[in-house]
Amino acid sequence: MIMIGIHEDTIISSDWHVLHRNIYWFLPEARKIISDAENPARLSFPEFIAAEVRTYQKIFDLIRDTVEKHSIRRFYFLGDLVFGLNKGRESIKKLEFLNEEVPVFFEIFKYLESKNIERRMVLGNHDDFKLLNKKVRAFYESIFNEVSLFIREGSNLYTHFPIGYSNVHDKACGTPEEKFFRINKLFYKLDKKLLQETHGFQIRNFHGHIHRGEFSLHIENIRHQNMAIDWRVSPIAVDAISLQSASL
Repeated sequence: MIMIGIHEDTIISSDWHVLHRNIYWFLPEARKIISDAENPARLSFPEFIAAEVRTYQKIFDLIRDTVEKHSIRRFYFLGDLVFGLNKGRESIKKLEFLNEEVPVFFEIFKYLESKNIERRMVLGNHDDFKLLNKKVRAFYESIFNEVSLFIREGSNLYTHFPIGYSNVHDKACGTPEEKFFRINKLFYKLDKKLLQETHGFQIRNFHGHIHRGEFSLHIENIRHQNMAIDWRVSPIAVDAISLQSASL
């Protein structure tokens, strides 16, 4: 299970889904490894919170160990950070609860800041991706130096949805698979634009969103690299540093 990746001087991770109880039954095998929960699909609420604390303590330990052993300058997070921050008033209660019950989450970002590591976030579909809630926006800006919908650096493109997802969505419309490839209009338009702009260039696309394997659409000039923490990466795909981190 690869929970973080290292590309040159950058730590990359995605899809933590903090305080998303249903992610445990949706991905029980992955979340059992990540959280050490005995039965992820049947967690009581106290067990769920304990699993969350273990998960982010594990991630904190891994990030700290990586920073101490490697020349890390940046941390990129590719979307779906805290689940449900696009829910209006409920978002504020969730942030208060997170601060009270899972304080190690904030310790991760305090540590990164103390090491002068640049922190950038690409917004995902389960984030407040339109940044309509001022308090949620302030939360993002308190732990990240920059928040955006994508990051482009030379031949590297960092997104939440893998580039080409809009094409799969189009092909699935009207089929039983349609529900598996939903995409908000904003991300749909962004994907179409990025597809057009990157056509003909060799691109490495670091992305999240896909929880169970590689992105299924082959695009000749784009190499996809899934960074979701709950994706079991083949040892052929990366050179593992440990059970839970990898060089990309």
